Amino acid sequence: MLNEKKTRTIQASLISALAATVLTGCSRPGPTEVRRCVDDKGKELPDSACENPSAYRSSHGVSYFPFWIYGGSRGVDGIYRGFRTSPSDGATVVTPAGKTISRGGFGSGSSSSSSSFGG
Repeated sequence: MLNEKKTRTIQASLISALAATVLTGCSRPGPTEVRRCVDDKGKELPDSACENPSAYRSSHGVSYFPFWIYGGSRGVDGIYRGFRTSPSDGATVVTPAGKTISRGGFGSGSSSSSSSFGG
């Protein structure tokens, strides 16, 4: 009887440990990506341009729509390259100042394309 109770205790402990491992594994942080607003050439614009693109277009007399980019790097010419048009799967998205916009995690994801300007 004592042996049977000991076996159940060990089994319960193993199940608890397995559940904790699975749950912890699902919440591992993904990459952190900076979201920036850019023009059709890849030059950074104020966030307000992407938040209200129609107003930006009419007030600046431009024909393109500004858009958000994620990741990438800015060249010496000020143009962003190697960015994505949506965040990577599970990414935590932040502003250039480091403020968190959204957190990624297990099951969060999207499809996107990678791009760059210039050559």
